[in-house]
Amino acid sequence: MPKKGHKVIATGLIQDRRSTLWKARLPGASECMVIKLKDAVIDLIDDTETKRLKLVRITSKTDGATLTIELPEALCERLSVKDRVDVSIDSKPISKGEEAKLYAEGTLLRMVEGKALEIMGSVGGLRVELKITKPTPAQSKTFASNVFYLMIL
Repeated sequence: MPKKGHKVIATGLIQDRRSTLWKARLPGASECMVIKLKDAVIDLIDDTETKRLKLVRITSKTDGATLTIELPEALCERLSVKDRVDVSIDSKPISKGEEAKLYAEGTLLRMVEGKALEIMGSVGGLRVELKITKPTPAQSKTFASNVFYLMIL
């Protein structure tokens, strides 16, 4: 049964109305935390100091989050500035990963919790940074296992 302030989206999924955090309640499975950035916008695709690498910055004003990721040029061909994308970050593999523009497994390098949640990680040796200005306590649990899955749809 969902708590006050939560609503049931579908069987097994509950959404807190104050955030984009989803809780999966599946029989026989532990709770997993998912960070979803709906209708985020690609603000920047820029060259880096390293040849054939691009810096991509995705911002979600409604969620107060910014994702910055280094990607090879070949993976950036499907992305354009001002495109609207949905971003999911989970501690478990994401089932719709094959449909995504980008799906990757990353490793947590550093996490700073305070008024904002700042994550620094690595995807295939390339830098990933996530900043959430007003995180919920459960959002940091996504990174408890030091491995995360990132999907840009």
